[in-house]
Amino acid sequence: MNRLQKLLPEVVNLFRKESLCFTMDAQNKVVPWELAAKDHDPKQVECYHNERLIMVDQNDVVLGPISKGESHAIETVKKGIYHRALSLLVFDEQDRFLLTQRSACKITFPNYYTNACCSHPHYDASELEDNGDSIGVRRATIRRTCFELGTDINDIDADELKLVNKLAYRAESDGGQWGEAEVDYIFILHKNLRLNPNPEEVQSFRYVTKNQMRDLLDNHQEQNIKITPWVRLLAKDFLFKYWDNLLNLDAISEPNLIINYKDLFLAS
Repeated sequence: MNRLQKLLPEVVNLFRKESLCFTMDAQNKVVPWELAAKDHDPKQVECYHNERLIMVDQNDVVLGPISKGESHAIETVKKGIYHRALSLLVFDEQDRFLLTQRSACKITFPNYYTNACCSHPHYDASELEDNGDSIGVRRATIRRTCFELGTDINDIDADELKLVNKLAYRAESDGGQWGEAEVDYIFILHKNLRLNPNPEEVQSFRYVTKNQMRDLLDNHQEQNIKITPWVRLLAKDFLFKYWDNLLNLDAISEPNLIINYKDLFLAS
């Protein structure tokens, strides 16, 4: 039984095979991202080479494309070169929060517990589009939720995704080779979903009550359970406010305001 199962015994485990991933090079040296990535899971490395993300400044102004690998290299993060990101928070019809554990094969924050879906829109016309409604990021959110959680594309409508905040933050992942510098669009989806998670992305999941989430946040360090930095930020300032207002999110949403966390958060 793993540590999270002791705290939250109904966790559903999906990932069964041994990980091929590493978190740092053997000498703990800073190396070009292509070299740092080469011993990780081949599918994850392919995405780092081939996916073009949206490079932005801290005000979310588009600057151009950037590879997924370069955008997550710690040198890029420390320079304050940001990319656009998305985080979907899912609450079911019993108002429980969907908690997932990232796959061991993820290059950044492997094995960390997090929200339902955390990813990025691509630098292409469809996902760059914004008519004042963030439609491009909404499309990316649906695309990645279907890929990561196995939901049917017809189960989520773009209009159901409530944009509540945007966060600009930087964080270092384990090993000091990788990190995040993101302007993160925070969406909430309040409905039941049919889940069939992709084990290359998600190794476990469960729905938690408000009290269970508070207990996890209070005890995760002594239990050696890792929680992603964006969820820790959300939990500190926003998550429980969202939770208390699921039926009235308009009253607390600030979709055009970017909350800027200037410090570099270290892996924890």
